[in-house]
Amino acid sequence: MTINYWDTALRGLSIAIMMTLFVRQLWWRQFLIDGWEALNIRGEELVPMEGASLTFINAMRPWSLSTLRAGAYDIVPDGTRVHNSRIEIDRFNPRRATRVLVYNNGQISRRQIEIIDRDHLLVTPAAPGNHQHMLRRMKGLLMLTSR
Repeated sequence: MTINYWDTALRGLSIAIMMTLFVRQLWWRQFLIDGWEALNIRGEELVPMEGASLTFINAMRPWSLSTLRAGAYDIVPDGTRVHNSRIEIDRFNPRRATRVLVYNNGQISRRQIEIIDRDHLLVTPAAPGNHQHMLRRMKGLLMLTSR
């Protein structure tokens, strides 16, 4: 009788933990889905990044909790450089994510994303020599994939 009680209690606890992690992942995924403006960090100021378009983050698949996709483009001297990316939310610390960008010329770039507050993401490129920048949520955008 005691074994059945503890067995049931442990199963219930396991299900509760799994559901909590599921809801937490879903919440962070929905948090990131939006339009974002790229900003350079200059001392204490945030300055719009020259030549950068808005970055739009949306869900790859409704059932994928930790994977998002993002798209944007940069205006460079040679024209427009399009980049698409995949964002993987850290399952153990959902305030962090890894973004892998693939540019239309085949270049690949990896970046770490950290959620600073409701409207700001800190982006740290993995390659040395590249500078940290911020993404600021664009308010008032009408997005079909947004909350």
